[in-house]
Amino acid sequence: SILFGVSGDVGSFSEEAALLYTQQKNINASLVYLIDMEGVLAAIEREEIELGILPVVNLQGGLVKPAFQAMGK
Repeated sequence: SILFGVSGDVGSFSEEAALLYTQQKNINASLVYLIDMEGVLAAIEREEIELGILPVVNLQGGLVKPAFQAMGK
């Protein structure tokens, strides 16, 4: 099982996207809820997780600015 970081909590759209991705790719993953985008990226850098998911586009609001700010750091 791989560790898959989620930008959000239980019930978030990021969790839903992670579950869908792991099903489609037939990946056995344990989700790690890291709450925010910077947490996901930091966990990847520290090699605490192998994959991470965070929102970059919102259908109602367009680009998710905090995601791009986190990636810029």
